[in-house]
Amino acid sequence: MTGLVMTLLAVAWLATGKGGHGPGPVQAPSPPLPQVQADYVALGSSFAAGPDVGRADPQGPPICFRSADNYPHKLAARRHLTLEDRSCSGARTADITHHRQFGLPPQIDAVGPGVRLITLTIGGNDVSYLGDLSAMSCRNQGGACTPSPEETLDARFAALRTSYTDLLEQLRTRAPGAQIVVVDYLTVVPEAGTCPERSPLTEADMGRARARAERLNRMTAEVAAAAGATLVHASTLTAGHDVCAAHPWVNGWRDPGPGGRPLATYHPRIEAMEAIAAEIDRALPRGLTR
Repeated sequence: MTGLVMTLLAVAWLATGKGGHGPGPVQAPSPPLPQVQADYVALGSSFAAGPDVGRADPQGPPICFRSADNYPHKLAARRHLTLEDRSCSGARTADITHHRQFGLPPQIDAVGPGVRLITLTIGGNDVSYLGDLSAMSCRNQGGACTPSPEETLDARFAALRTSYTDLLEQLRTRAPGAQIVVVDYLTVVPEAGTCPERSPLTEADMGRARARAERLNRMTAEVAAAAGATLVHASTLTAGHDVCAAHPWVNGWRDPGPGGRPLATYHPRIEAMEAIAAEIDRALPRGLTR
């Protein structure tokens, strides 16, 4: 499998080294996004953006693979809020605070003092979570893909904790009156077992992915609590709907081969987006509406 195909399959995840900050094709800087008066700003990576979920967002940069049926759009419709969705597939915490991912302005630029609600799903790319899932699947099918080294994981998690904490502090400074909702990562792999017909991951691969997800969600809960943000446990909400479940809310491994269209391997399906939007809606104060 070529590096380009892997990049498309993983939707700019770290495994290929071509997402976010890694080397890749040079892209012309994008023009600044228009500033709008929004009640609600959505930030995050592909688990917020929703690649291949329903309709593409006509207002979103195509490179972000953002859906008009992701949980931010569904939540905004429930609450009748004006949404500014800046989520982008492949994003890391730095792409929210200061880095110009794909030449776009940092996502946080959309947050101002008038914003009433902020949702955030981020961190997976900082620790190669989905990138390594895709890399292991690719490797197991004979592809030239290599997961990130385990010996660097502690350092990457330490850096993520620092950058995540700083991000939440910046959000509170920019929008002191906003309700900040942190959404953790939905459940991708089962508690035990494998499902070769949907995922070419071994028992050992599943265990590695499970441990990474648990560590990521635990750290997310800790930084959210320290910042006084509301935490929505998408991980718990989607348990039992993993890639091997009878009714999965996450896509399995799909390899289109050379020239195929990009697919959102191991990413949320529309059922997950609907459930997450409903759970955030339940967690919010009743008065947070237009």
